[in-house]
Amino acid sequence: MASGVTRYETELLSAPGLRKDSSRLSLEFSMVIVRDESGAVLDTGAVIRDITARFQKEKALK
Repeated sequence: MASGVTRYETELLSAPGLRKDSSRLSLEFSMVIVRDESGAVLDTGAVIRDITARFQKEKALK
């Protein structure tokens, strides 16, 4: 991110997560870099989805 470039602008990233009760969940997220008119990096943002049910179904099918 320090370079101002991320491959996750177009790709989804999957990662495991932990709930407060220590149960596991599967997460999928995408990221975006917010720039001003001159192209300077202002901020970053992310959308995170809980895909645990989908991941479990896919795993069961395998």
